[in-house]
Amino acid sequence: MAFLNFSGPTLTEYEVPTRDPAMAYLANALTISADPTDENKLWFTELTTNKIGMVDRKVPIPFDISSPQKHIILEKGGTATIKIDVSKTKGAEGSIVNNSLSFGASGTEVFSGKLMNVTIAFSPEKIDLSKMNETQIVTLTLKDDGIERGQYVLAVSATDGAVIRTIYMELEVR
Repeated sequence: MAFLNFSGPTLTEYEVPTRDPAMAYLANALTISADPTDENKLWFTELTTNKIGMVDRKVPIPFDISSPQKHIILEKGGTATIKIDVSKTKGAEGSIVNNSLSFGASGTEVFSGKLMNVTIAFSPEKIDLSKMNETQIVTLTLKDDGIERGQYVLAVSATDGAVIRTIYMELEVR
Protein backbone atom coordinates (compact mmCIF):
# COMPACT_ATOMS: atom_id res chain seq x y z
CA MET A 1 0.00 0.00 0.00
CA ALA A 2 1.43 3.39 -0.89
CA PHE A 3 0.90 7.13 -0.88
CA LEU A 4 2.41 9.19 -3.70
CA ASN A 5 3.15 12.86 -3.08
CA PHE A 6 3.46 14.50 -6.49
CA SER A 7 4.86 17.77 -5.11
CA GLY A 8 7.93 16.03 -3.61
CA PRO A 9 7.90 13.79 -5.45
CA THR A 10 8.03 11.07 -2.80
CA LEU A 11 6.50 7.64 -2.50
CA THR A 12 5.76 6.11 0.89
CA GLU A 13 5.09 2.37 0.79
CA TYR A 14 3.74 0.39 3.73
CA GLU A 15 4.48 -3.30 4.22
CA VAL A 16 1.41 -5.52 4.24
CA PRO A 17 2.24 -7.60 7.33
CA THR A 18 0.37 -10.72 6.18
CA ARG A 19 2.91 -11.49 3.43
CA ASP A 20 3.74 -15.14 4.04
CA PRO A 21 7.00 -16.78 2.89
CA ALA A 22 5.06 -20.02 2.34
CA MET A 23 2.93 -18.11 -0.20
CA ALA A 24 5.95 -16.58 -2.02
CA TYR A 25 5.52 -13.39 0.04
CA LEU A 26 2.35 -12.52 -1.84
CA ALA A 27 -0.16 -10.11 -0.42
CA ASN A 28 -3.35 -9.80 -2.43
CA ALA A 29 -4.65 -6.39 -1.43
CA LEU A 30 -7.64 -6.35 -3.75
CA THR A 31 -10.38 -4.08 -2.48
CA ILE A 32 -9.07 -0.63 -1.61
CA SER A 33 -11.12 2.26 -0.26
CA ALA A 34 -10.30 5.73 1.00
CA ASP A 35 -11.99 6.39 4.31
CA PRO A 36 -14.84 8.85 3.64
CA THR A 37 -14.41 10.40 7.10
CA ASP A 38 -10.60 10.65 7.15
CA GLU A 39 -8.48 11.31 4.03
CA ASN A 40 -5.41 9.95 5.84
CA LYS A 41 -6.81 6.41 6.09
CA LEU A 42 -6.83 3.78 3.40
CA TRP A 43 -8.69 0.50 4.00
CA PHE A 44 -8.01 -2.70 2.08
CA THR A 45 -8.82 -6.39 2.07
CA GLU A 46 -6.03 -8.94 1.90
CA LEU A 47 -7.49 -11.96 0.12
CA THR A 48 -4.69 -14.52 0.64
CA THR A 49 -5.06 -14.48 4.43
CA ASN A 50 -8.67 -13.27 4.59
CA LYS A 51 -7.84 -10.09 6.53
CA ILE A 52 -8.81 -6.42 6.51
CA GLY A 53 -6.08 -3.81 6.86
CA MET A 54 -5.76 -0.07 7.21
CA VAL A 55 -2.93 2.38 6.54
CA ASP A 56 -3.03 5.63 8.50
CA ARG A 57 -0.80 8.49 7.31
CA LYS A 58 -1.27 10.26 10.67
CA VAL A 59 1.04 7.69 12.27
CA PRO A 60 4.46 9.33 11.95
CA ILE A 61 7.11 7.57 9.91
CA PRO A 62 10.26 7.34 12.07
CA PHE A 63 12.62 8.60 9.35
CA ASP A 64 12.76 10.79 6.29
CA ILE A 65 15.11 11.13 3.34
CA SER A 66 15.74 14.02 1.00
CA SER A 67 18.38 15.39 -1.30
CA PRO A 68 19.13 18.90 -2.48
CA GLN A 69 20.27 17.35 -5.76
CA LYS A 70 17.41 17.00 -8.23
CA HIS A 71 19.41 16.56 -11.47
CA ILE A 72 22.30 14.09 -11.57
CA ILE A 73 24.77 13.95 -14.45
CA LEU A 74 26.71 10.73 -15.04
CA GLU A 75 29.42 11.00 -17.66
CA LYS A 76 30.20 7.89 -19.74
CA GLY A 77 33.00 6.00 -17.99
CA GLY A 78 32.65 8.19 -14.91
CA THR A 79 31.01 8.33 -11.51
CA ALA A 80 28.41 10.57 -9.90
CA THR A 81 28.01 11.22 -6.18
CA ILE A 82 24.67 12.03 -4.58
CA LYS A 83 24.23 13.24 -1.02
CA ILE A 84 21.14 11.88 0.72
CA ASP A 85 19.99 13.54 3.95
CA VAL A 86 18.56 11.02 6.41
CA SER A 87 16.74 12.31 9.47
CA LYS A 88 14.92 10.84 12.41
CA THR A 89 11.36 12.12 12.71
CA LYS A 90 10.67 13.93 15.98
CA GLY A 91 7.77 12.42 17.92
CA ALA A 92 7.87 9.13 15.99
CA GLU A 93 9.65 7.02 18.59
CA GLY A 94 6.53 4.94 19.20
CA SER A 95 6.24 4.02 15.53
CA ILE A 96 9.76 2.60 15.17
CA VAL A 97 9.53 -1.05 14.12
CA ASN A 98 13.18 -1.60 13.34
CA ASN A 99 16.05 0.76 14.21
CA SER A 100 18.06 -0.32 11.18
CA LEU A 101 17.65 1.64 7.94
CA SER A 102 18.92 0.23 4.66
CA PHE A 103 19.05 1.87 1.25
CA GLY A 104 18.38 1.03 -2.38
CA ALA A 105 18.23 2.62 -5.81
CA SER A 106 16.32 1.86 -8.98
CA GLY A 107 15.72 3.61 -12.25
CA THR A 108 13.82 3.79 -15.50
CA GLU A 109 16.58 2.41 -17.70
CA VAL A 110 14.79 -0.94 -17.98
CA PHE A 111 11.19 -1.99 -17.39
CA SER A 112 12.01 -3.87 -14.16
CA GLY A 113 13.42 -0.74 -12.53
CA LYS A 114 16.74 -2.46 -11.88
CA LEU A 115 19.68 -0.21 -12.60
CA MET A 116 21.51 -2.06 -15.35
CA ASN A 117 25.11 -1.29 -16.32
CA VAL A 118 25.51 0.99 -13.31
CA THR A 119 27.27 0.07 -10.09
CA ILE A 120 25.63 1.59 -7.02
CA ALA A 121 27.19 1.93 -3.60
CA PHE A 122 25.82 3.53 -0.43
CA SER A 123 28.07 4.77 2.34
CA PRO A 124 27.19 3.88 4.98
CA GLU A 125 25.10 0.91 3.83
CA LYS A 126 22.95 0.98 6.98
CA ILE A 127 22.07 3.47 9.71
CA ASP A 128 20.97 2.75 13.27
CA LEU A 129 18.06 5.13 14.02
CA SER A 130 18.51 4.69 17.77
CA LYS A 131 21.98 6.29 17.52
CA MET A 132 20.91 9.26 15.39
CA ASN A 133 20.53 12.68 17.01
CA GLU A 134 20.70 14.86 13.91
CA THR A 135 20.55 14.57 10.15
CA GLN A 136 23.08 12.12 8.75
CA ILE A 137 24.47 12.22 5.22
CA VAL A 138 24.46 9.01 3.20
CA THR A 139 26.49 9.08 0.00
CA LEU A 140 25.24 7.25 -3.08
CA THR A 141 27.86 6.66 -5.75
CA LEU A 142 26.86 5.69 -9.28
CA LYS A 143 29.54 4.28 -11.61
CA ASP A 144 28.96 3.85 -15.33
CA ASP A 145 29.35 0.22 -16.42
CA GLY A 146 27.94 0.69 -19.92
CA ILE A 147 24.57 2.38 -19.36
CA GLU A 148 23.20 3.95 -22.53
CA ARG A 149 23.25 7.72 -22.88
CA GLY A 150 19.87 9.24 -22.13
CA GLN A 151 17.47 10.73 -19.61
CA TYR A 152 16.24 8.54 -16.77
CA VAL A 153 14.49 8.81 -13.43
CA LEU A 154 16.54 7.69 -10.44
CA ALA A 155 14.63 6.45 -7.38
CA VAL A 156 16.49 6.39 -4.04
CA SER A 157 14.87 4.57 -1.11
CA ALA A 158 15.33 4.02 2.60
CA THR A 159 13.49 1.33 4.54
CA ASP A 160 13.17 0.08 8.09
CA GLY A 161 11.38 -3.05 6.88
CA ALA A 162 7.90 -1.70 7.61
CA VAL A 163 7.96 1.46 5.51
CA ILE A 164 9.86 2.43 2.38
CA ARG A 165 10.37 6.12 1.61
CA THR A 166 11.48 6.89 -1.97
CA ILE A 167 12.62 10.16 -3.51
CA TYR A 168 13.07 10.80 -7.23
CA MET A 169 15.71 12.64 -9.25
CA GLU A 170 16.52 13.16 -12.91
CA LEU A 171 19.51 11.12 -14.11
CA GLU A 172 21.22 12.28 -17.27
CA VAL A 173 23.83 9.99 -18.78
CA ARG A 174 26.12 11.83 -21.20
